[in-house]
Amino acid sequence: MNQSCHMKIAKYEENCEIKAGLKMKNLILCLSLAFNLVSGLNDGLCPTPPMGFSSWNAFKQNIDQEKIINTVNAIKELKLDEYGYNYVIIDDLWSSAQRNPTTQYLQVNTTRFPQGMKFISDYIHEKGLKFGLYANAGVKTCAGMSGSLGFEKQDLDQFIEWEIDYLKYDNCFPQNENEPYKFDKLKSLLHFPSMYQTPDEKTRFEPMGAAIKAASNKNIVFEMCLYGFGNVETWGKHNGHIWRTTGDIKDRWPSMLANIDINDEKRFTSNQGPNIGWNYPDALFVGKGGMSNTEYRTMFALWCAVKSPLMLGSDLSKVDMNSEAFEIITNTELISVNQDKLGVQATCKNNCCSHSLFGGGLYAPLTCPGFRSSWQAWSGPLENGDFVVIIVNRYDHDIKVDINWQKDAQIPNGVYEVRDMWQHENLGIIESTDSLWSLGTIGFHDNRAFRLKLVQKTTKNNFLP
Repeated sequence: MNQSCHMKIAKYEENCEIKAGLKMKNLILCLSLAFNLVSGLNDGLCPTPPMGFSSWNAFKQNIDQEKIINTVNAIKELKLDEYGYNYVIIDDLWSSAQRNPTTQYLQVNTTRFPQGMKFISDYIHEKGLKFGLYANAGVKTCAGMSGSLGFEKQDLDQFIEWEIDYLKYDNCFPQNENEPYKFDKLKSLLHFPSMYQTPDEKTRFEPMGAAIKAASNKNIVFEMCLYGFGNVETWGKHNGHIWRTTGDIKDRWPSMLANIDINDEKRFTSNQGPNIGWNYPDALFVGKGGMSNTEYRTMFALWCAVKSPLMLGSDLSKVDMNSEAFEIITNTELISVNQDKLGVQATCKNNCCSHSLFGGGLYAPLTCPGFRSSWQAWSGPLENGDFVVIIVNRYDHDIKVDINWQKDAQIPNGVYEVRDMWQHENLGIIESTDSLWSLGTIGFHDNRAFRLKLVQKTTKNNFLP
């Protein structure tokens, strides 16, 4: 072979190596980008949704030291921490409307909390629980106290002195003290159904997220309470552990439906899970009194299935172990679904109000015919091939339901043992096919909650009665 041929072959091999190297680099880059798209902080703080108590739904503006102490004592007396409820979060109005004029530090409202935040923190920690506090990414908090916008590092240092474990960060007064919400109409229209304020949410929330990340020796869970604004699903996972997908929930059935529908919008359901973060349709109300216990059962079942943080929002000092509220919030089978390590959000599979052009929020009662006149199946995968299925009666009357597990709940082919998680009993074996299973009558606003335990994968089409 002549020298010319040798040179051509050598050049060809060199080009092949370069191309192969570039392909490998591109593959690595693509994998890195793909991981970046789905991964979040990956700091190990929230491998499953956090559980605890948040004061706003329970007490709103009537918050003080005595109520928090009573709540902590109630959690211990009811042994709720043994079920996983270990965060105690103090919401708005713990602070004053003005900063310290000399140091510019936030000031504790000593009328409400005469012994200060460090006292509360120590009391909570001595009980083996975790302490959470509230701040706001604006010039004022939603209740008009001092905001943290522009003071992120300083305020976080103050919170760290108080040894907080959790920071709830709200989204009011983004620009000035006269407008609690300042909407960017053009951006809101272009990004509908996500709303934008001015300055936008990403601009205002990232500095606190960065400050928390920089304090690497401090384990602080960061909840971004921004109501699903600013397309948080595209950037929230790189800044915090939890992001509110909805506005404030009310202790009413239609409000609960609207919030769970928004949380089910496709923009949210593909952006959550372990090492990513958790969608949060707001705190629970179980036991508060605005809804019936039946409606609270449905709320709790759905919140568990969609892997929402479970933050109790009623006066726990008035709950006793013989109450239905206690029975609901300590349902270990549903809590197990919520804390499932796979961490996949269950979603609505039929008669859904969340997948339309208008999303599941403000317009759903008007644009979704089934908002209060349908039965729904919500389902999602669990560890070991199991599935959770929640059947919800959204009608204002009782209905009889026959379910096709495959069509209505999208359960893949397989043999499953059906477990009723409210009755705590096994109902029998089914094979997910086109056959129907009678659930009998479901009361209005009630639900049936099932765990389908995989017995055997199959592609057969026969039904096992």
